[in-house]
Amino acid sequence: MSKVESAVSCYKEGFSCSQALLSTYGPLFGLNRELALKIAGAFGEGRALPEICT
Repeated sequence: MSKVESAVSCYKEGFSCSQALLSTYGPLFGLNRELALKIAGAFGEGRALPEICT
């Protein structure tokens, strides 16, 4: 599965777009998945406009 497919799959599982992206690409920068999900959780609503990611 490609990185893009992995991020899309994570998003479809119910994670926010920031969580899907950081949990997929975070390990490239030394973040494990759990930490990436916690960090990105703070950005779950983006700019308070969740439709931006859809």
